[in-house]
Amino acid sequence: MVQLLIKTEYSMLQSHVRIPEIVAFAKMNGIETLAITDTNMHAAYQFYHACKKQGIKAIIGYETIIDDQPLVLYAKNQLGYKTILEYASTHIPDSLYVSDDIIVVTRGTKRPKVMPFSTFYFGLELDELEVEVQVAPTIVTLSEEVNVP
Repeated sequence: MVQLLIKTEYSMLQSHVRIPEIVAFAKMNGIETLAITDTNMHAAYQFYHACKKQGIKAIIGYETIIDDQPLVLYAKNQLGYKTILEYASTHIPDSLYVSDDIIVVTRGTKRPKVMPFSTFYFGLELDELEVEVQVAPTIVTLSEEVNVP
């Protein structure tokens, strides 16, 4: 299992997690894959190289909002990373084109209109907060209706 929503200290005022510490923790606990999802791409280079040095697979993500929907974009490869980096620099939705190089996970309840991604998922967090427990069945139903995992 991989925790896919880790923010680092580079997401200002949202986290105190330092890259060297989280990578050391992962190594010490036998975690083979580690992901970050900051609200900018400033930590990506340091994170990737710190993970690589320790033999940990790095997943680079970027959290954004498009069409009033909170999204997390994950790079599947170098091209996906470059595409996300370009979007993070410009915030122009047109720079995010249909690509199999990016995984898109919505943290909302609808698919954004501007991006017909082929690799799209509805995210579901079950932290047992009342609102999440209430919304979960709706997300599952919507996922089944539109045939999106």
